[in-house]
Amino acid sequence: MSALHTAATYDDPADTSVRPGPRRIWRSVGAVFAGLLTIVVLDNLIDAILHGTGVYPPLGQPMADGLFVLALAYRTVDAIVGSYVAASLAPNRPLRHALSLGVIGIVLSSLGVLATLTGGPELGPLWYPLALVAICLPCTVIGGKLAAAKGARARRPGLTARRATILSNVDAGGSSPASPDSEAARGPDDALP
Repeated sequence: MSALHTAATYDDPADTSVRPGPRRIWRSVGAVFAGLLTIVVLDNLIDAILHGTGVYPPLGQPMADGLFVLALAYRTVDAIVGSYVAASLAPNRPLRHALSLGVIGIVLSSLGVLATLTGGPELGPLWYPLALVAICLPCTVIGGKLAAAKGARARRPGLTARRATILSNVDAGGSSPASPDSEAARGPDDALP
């Protein structure tokens, strides 16, 4: 194989048919990490605010079950937001990246279940980490699908261009495509009300 062929095969960043680029792999890892970081930062920030404002008791003191319901509620939203971030930053297959984040969430939440089982009641009720395990995949699917839907809309510029063409034709006195109220769609005996 010639040196020219080798250089073109392995050094061309636009050529992804020969090998997956390491940049794409690192972008995938970075997307999932960014989603995880988003969840961790949001969870800890909200926890700190609730502890600081007195909604939660000081650290080290037990919380009432109702406060764990509150924590579950905002952690659900945080998981959706983090999954949205991961899917939005993904170089391809946004839902797969969000689901990867969900698997990481299941593993981490399962560690919380084990800690609660072995640590006793001072770590809170067992239903809380079990609920965290249960919400991981549904939250990541929601966040991933929201990001994928947004990405699909952003990749359809022809729709916007077509609307602009129709509007410019109407403004220029031309006719727009036949709609039920346009003259082209009405017969000679049909009158507008």
